[in-house]
Amino acid sequence: MHKLIELELSNFRGWKHLHLVDLDKKGLCAINGINGGGKSSIRQSIEYLLLDKIQDIEDIEELPHNINSECTIRGVITRDNGDRIEIIKHRNHKGASGNKTLLSVNDDTTLTHSDRRQTQKNIEELLDISDGSIYSSTIFSQNSPSFIESTEGDRKKVLYSFLGLDKYTEYMNKAKDECSDINLRIEDFQNKLDKVQVQILELDSNIEEFENRSKTYEDTRKSRIESLLITKEEIKEDNSLEELEHKLIILKNEFVDDKEIDIYLNKLNKEITELTRKKQEIVSNINQIDRELKNIGDGTCPVLKEVICNRLKDNEEETSNNLNDEKNRLLCNREEISFELDK
Repeated sequence: MHKLIELELSNFRGWKHLHLVDLDKKGLCAINGINGGGKSSIRQSIEYLLLDKIQDIEDIEELPHNINSECTIRGVITRDNGDRIEIIKHRNHKGASGNKTLLSVNDDTTLTHSDRRQTQKNIEELLDISDGSIYSSTIFSQNSPSFIESTEGDRKKVLYSFLGLDKYTEYMNKAKDECSDINLRIEDFQNKLDKVQVQILELDSNIEEFENRSKTYEDTRKSRIESLLITKEEIKEDNSLEELEHKLIILKNEFVDDKEIDIYLNKLNKEITELTRKKQEIVSNINQIDRELKNIGDGTCPVLKEVICNRLKDNEEETSNNLNDEKNRLLCNREEISFELDK
């Protein structure tokens, strides 16, 4: 709560000097007097001190006594916390280019600016007042608007100010901001939820596809198992299983690594090549012997013709026998080579 405890006027309207003190201790005061006695000037000084304007005076230049004199209005206001607020306003001030406004709190003049309009703004913010709240809550004169005649908005401002309800307006504004933020977060979460739902649908589709593939695979697996079981039974019926197992054991026992197989195959190929060559050589020799046998005669003398030469005949028989022996030997060798190649 704010209390006006002191008011001092110098050359203000009809007052050359007025100094009122301890106003907070005087209770409710009634000011009376003859017309022109300065009653309205006291009310106008308070209005000007707080708002820097007067509702029923348009020309502020009329405020100084005798118009051109240096005019000063000073007021002291206290707060419940003990702060002492002093406001001083000068008109026609000789050292301030005409007009000047001073504001101090506990003798601290930080809120006083060279621009008096800014200082006035600080006064209204410091006292939490406005022309609307002052005029609608205070009867300064018969021309002042009453609380009842004020607009609903102005009446709310007055009530909010005096009942301390402004904080609820601040709370409401903060709640609106929070709701706006929450709505944005809800929208963001909804977008994320929509994306997750799309991903879930895709996963459901993939799961269904995998389930179908798994079922197909399982059906195929069962079918193959049944087929293998049938084949196994058929093998058992043919008494071939033991024979196959025996062959498998033999193959395992005869197994050699790839390197040894390559060496063995190379060696075997060389032997086959050599045997093939020998076989061809034997065949060529047999053919040669056959040609020589054809050239052997019956012992007829090539000189005497038709006369058989025993000596020549004996030589021919011996040669024929030798060639036949060689041919037989070669034939045996050929059979042996063919046998080896077949292996």
